[in-house]
Amino acid sequence: MSEIKKFRDNHSDPDSADLFVFEYSTLPWFPARMYIMQNFIEGATRGNHAHKRLSQIFIMVSGRLELEIYRGEKRQSYILTPQSGELELKPGAWRVISNASKDAVLLVLADAAYNEEDYLRDWDEYLNWHRQNGE
Repeated sequence: MSEIKKFRDNHSDPDSADLFVFEYSTLPWFPARMYIMQNFIEGATRGNHAHKRLSQIFIMVSGRLELEIYRGEKRQSYILTPQSGELELKPGAWRVISNASKDAVLLVLADAAYNEEDYLRDWDEYLNWHRQNGE
């Protein structure tokens, strides 16, 4: 399953501001793209898909959200906050984002450009794919 790690160095100054630095050398791969998710609609879920080949790192910038990760039928749940650390999602992880706070801002780093063919958006299709290709 996935685990929360710290890929950042803390260079905060209690007299001025919090500062967290992500050196590319501390990441498991070089990011090819990044995107930000914010202004989550209360009660809505996001994600609800898996990737066949894409790896991602989820970084909470502010607020909190719940992230459910499935590897086939195995489920693990996380609460992500700026203090919790970063979560690396390797290929084959079905994800569901829910219960985001109003101030939630999620930064996502990805190791490849967008490719619709990499997505598994149907749960049953995902389970079949996971049985054939999963861990």
